Amino acid sequence: MGTMNYQVKGDITLYAKFTIETYTITYKLDGGTNPKANKSSITGGTSMNLAIPTKKGYIFTGWDYEDSEVLDSDDLKKNVLTPCYKGLYKGITLIAIWKIDTTVGHTTYVDNNQYKIGKKNTVTYTGGKKNAKTVTIPDTVKLNDKVYKVTAIGANAFKNNTKLKKVVVGKNVKTIGKNAFAGCKKLSTVTFKGKAITSIGANAFKNCKALKKIVITQNVKTIGKNAFSGCSKLGTVTIKSTKLKTIGSKAFKTTKKGAKFVCPKKKLKAYKAKLTKSGLPKKAKITK
Repeated sequence: MGTMNYQVKGDITLYAKFTIETYTITYKLDGGTNPKANKSSITGGTSMNLAIPTKKGYIFTGWDYEDSEVLDSDDLKKNVLTPCYKGLYKGITLIAIWKIDTTVGHTTYVDNNQYKIGKKNTVTYTGGKKNAKTVTIPDTVKLNDKVYKVTAIGANAFKNNTKLKKVVVGKNVKTIGKNAFAGCKKLSTVTFKGKAITSIGANAFKNCKALKKIVITQNVKTIGKNAFSGCSKLGTVTIKSTKLKTIGSKAFKTTKKGAKFVCPKKKLKAYKAKLTKSGLPKKAKITK
């Protein structure tokens, strides 16, 4: 367009014309869920109360943002969005900030593993990746920069995982819950890294048909009923514990015919009575 020159011969009034800026809003939620109340755009000169997003196993702690010149940061700390930049930016990116919920009794998730928070910085491992073939129960897990000991495997944690073949149990695990590995038909190897286990729950390894041997570690006091029943290939049970007080009914029933049970020498007589009473496969051998 060319330039046109005018000569002003008197007073002139100029009227300013303004266009209200509209900002699009992008939410980065890192796996969280945004409430419908949080709009996708906002006009300049207005404010919007931001609803709190949610994320399973986490607590929302506030918003961060990428376009630092376009927001009133003091308002954002109060979950209020107020555009304030008079210029070029057309978009606002809000980033949700989370911390892991470590309330006692709460369930949280780390690296596809599920944990239930216990007292005194402990957790129970309650589940892992669905249909995993190999699982390692860690010694500890870090939650919000604090270390928690993994002291238990929860009930039903791996029940009926027909793909699972190998399990390594961390050194701090004390209890294995009922049905924890029940129905894991391909589970052939179970390794205990430590000696902390005191209790193996009812049906814990029931119908683990590929399991050939197991070690009952040094501090086990209780083996629940049907704990290893239906483990039809289980041919060697090595009992290292001298503290075993209870062997539940049918704990080793329907294991391999002629299965061998190795017991501590000084407990051979007592354990033979307990094993026999609980029910053993045909032609089972109990030795020291």
